[in-house]
Amino acid sequence: MTEANAPARAGAVLAALGIVLGGTACAPSRTTPRIQKVEPAQAYGDSKVILQIEVADLRASLHVDVDDGTLTTDALAVRMALQPGPPASGPAVPLKSLGWNGDQTFWAQAPPNLSAGSYTLTVTTPDGQHVTLPNAFQALGPDMDPPTLTLDPVLADSVVAEGTTKVTSVVADDGFGAVAQIHWETDDQTSGDCFAVRSSGTDVPPVVPPSRLTCPVSFSIPKFAADAPPDLLTKPFGFHAWATDTAGNPTPPLDISLQFARLPSILTFAGKVGALGGFQPFEVQGDYFLPGSQVLLDGVPIVGKVPGGDQASDHLIVGWTPPRNRAGAVQVQVRSEAGTTSDAVDYFKYVAPPNPREVQPTRGPSAGGIRITVKGNDLRPNAIIYMGATRETRQQLKYPLYTDAANKIEACLPQGSGTVSIWVYDAITGDGNLPMAFTYDDTYDATTSPLDPGCL
Repeated sequence: MTEANAPARAGAVLAALGIVLGGTACAPSRTTPRIQKVEPAQAYGDSKVILQIEVADLRASLHVDVDDGTLTTDALAVRMALQPGPPASGPAVPLKSLGWNGDQTFWAQAPPNLSAGSYTLTVTTPDGQHVTLPNAFQALGPDMDPPTLTLDPVLADSVVAEGTTKVTSVVADDGFGAVAQIHWETDDQTSGDCFAVRSSGTDVPPVVPPSRLTCPVSFSIPKFAADAPPDLLTKPFGFHAWATDTAGNPTPPLDISLQFARLPSILTFAGKVGALGGFQPFEVQGDYFLPGSQVLLDGVPIVGKVPGGDQASDHLIVGWTPPRNRAGAVQVQVRSEAGTTSDAVDYFKYVAPPNPREVQPTRGPSAGGIRITVKGNDLRPNAIIYMGATRETRQQLKYPLYTDAANKIEACLPQGSGTVSIWVYDAITGDGNLPMAFTYDDTYDATTSPLDPGCL
């Protein structure tokens, strides 16, 4: 340092010193420190324990280097110790200082093999003050218990689909101890390890061995060989995990027994169309129907002695269609413990009852013999058209011609009289009616609706 710069730099350092001390450099204020908290408040005593100690109104010692103009602190100037008791019953146990955050948090390390019991914490400031906190720490003696193991999310003994990936976490909890390692593996030799992060010895704050360690896990379920027989429904597959703590206590293995299976496969189903009211016979044939498998229509189980239908074999489920409140095509699925398939080659279609809306012509001869056309909605092939004054006296129209895409049916007019209604009957979906839609009238225009030889 040059002589020209020395006075200014020294002045700046002394000014900073006065600020740090909370007053002037010659007359700093003096406040009695207070121990506010110690964490953890209890721990096993057979390994080194890192304590986080909160002390208000305490500063480490200050080193001033006038040559380079720096101020540094020395946390080692604050001494800490654990004293058995109260009442005092043995020599004080010095704590190794590990760091200070520059405010009121200090970290210190207790030596291993602390005797079980309660301890008073004593903090000695750089200027010789002593402050204590009775019952600040409880040593629990040697750690004799292994960690507990759980899976999150839970992976239970169950049937799973072949070729899928399972994702979970092994969680080891050692209570007041510290977990060192988790190991897991599967029956096909997939495995993994997770280790607690260790302190480098210079970390501030120091790395504290965790009492709880979480180990992410991901593994694939095997698949059946291509030549596996179709009647082989499941195969066993195991998952295993265990952990050790820093005291060397191993957990018993956590064993999960899985059974992997192929997804159900649909080959065919009987009946492609059904009424909204449901309750028509329905059966599905396929492969790999595990016990308890269910047939679903648009996600709704079919009706049977049990929901989803009655399983006749590994290849057949029978039941009745469930009701539905709107028409349309729905997916046919089979759901088993392994999962839900959607490989049906066709859809099941819910259809509303016939809805005749129009008849052409609206008049015709009492002797019949002309061809009339009924138009409407949901007029499916094989529907039957009737005409009559009442349901009891109605007559079936013969020789129908169906145009499914246009929702119309042509048929031959029978003999009759007066004004009559039109009915369309579908054996699956039910009846539809167009009241008082046609009038027998021999004065009708025969040029627009001539007699049809096919109707005579």
